[in-house]
Amino acid sequence: MRILHTSDWHLGRQLHKTRQRYEEFEKFLDFLVGVIEAREIDCLIVAGDVFDTSTPSNRAQQLYYDLIRRLSGLARPLHVVIVAGNHDSPTFLEAPAGLLKSLGVRIVGTPSMEKEAMALTGLSGRPELVICAVPYLREADLRTASFEETAEEQRRSLSQALAAHYHGVRLEADKILSGLERKVPVVATGHLFLAGGRVEEGDGVREIHAGPLEALDPKSLPRFDYVALGHLHGPQRAGGNDLIRYSGSPIPMSFGEASRKKSLCQVDFNDGEEPVLELIPVPIFQKLARIEGNEEALVKGMRELAGTGAWLELVMDSEGRQDDPRARLEKEAEKLGLEIIRIRDLGFKALALAADASGPDLASLEHSDVFDSLLEQSQIPEGERAELRATYAQVVASLFESDERAD
Repeated sequence: MRILHTSDWHLGRQLHKTRQRYEEFEKFLDFLVGVIEAREIDCLIVAGDVFDTSTPSNRAQQLYYDLIRRLSGLARPLHVVIVAGNHDSPTFLEAPAGLLKSLGVRIVGTPSMEKEAMALTGLSGRPELVICAVPYLREADLRTASFEETAEEQRRSLSQALAAHYHGVRLEADKILSGLERKVPVVATGHLFLAGGRVEEGDGVREIHAGPLEALDPKSLPRFDYVALGHLHGPQRAGGNDLIRYSGSPIPMSFGEASRKKSLCQVDFNDGEEPVLELIPVPIFQKLARIEGNEEALVKGMRELAGTGAWLELVMDSEGRQDDPRARLEKEAEKLGLEIIRIRDLGFKALALAADASGPDLASLEHSDVFDSLLEQSQIPEGERAELRATYAQVVASLFESDERAD
């Protein structure tokens, strides 16, 4: 059986909350269908974050359901397994699950060990693969938190609960395997942060959902033939194992990823042989570029990109500048057929983080920058800051984890 692993589509996401990207999403989904047809894929796995929010726009939903329609109409039968990520509404994804199952689409939004383990048949009509389709696991799904816990106790308890869930669903998979006439591969999904994972600056993964509160040692996982991961947007293996892998997002989520190559993961399973992994490059559907320096350097960088239609992030330093060159830069970009999406002024950021800041450019700041600035201004001892940051992380995480579509 041949599987194709992808994740973190984030349908509906805007670039820095100002620029719609529906044309990019549409081109990617066209590319995805072409890969599935050309490579005779048997199973498509989407490891979470189908949408960018729990309340996706009508157009984002249209792209999603149109893709399912196209996949269900392919000449070659295709299994589709989709799990919810932290950006998805589990109940929204699962609402049409009964209908979509008749089209070969399995959806797991809310965790249930019995539901997550499933056998998939091949062209022969016999089971060829067992999948442990584990969605994003919220802390509330796994354990009851206590206000008396330290941050370290919470991290340890949550890691143990995450590992226990994977061992439990593996036991469910073993029950399925025991009823089969022959051994078949077992694949797991996950939408979580494994220890050692690499988060790129500005890749769009909220630090709250990629930090130590969710870190799990890959060695804590039970044995699987392949683990299809989502959550981190940079393609990478986990724990030094090529078969425990983040596919990464198919398009750059921000300018911090502008130079990163994107890919899909194809994994071939043949009787009695080791799985064979192949990374399939994803084309660039919209060029992004970050240019840094003074006004002269910014103009030079833009002229080198003339005619590419690139979207730009300009990073400049305002220190010692007598006037604001933004209008000149905008005019130059328009002349060159480029579009400036964002201008970051490092000078303004430095001012904002200073105690006597006035009129900061808040678009240049992350909320964690502001929190760290408050810790500094309040003269909180360094030894107490880690605990406060962890508590703050919990509060912010709770804001993003509510399922607005539930009931």
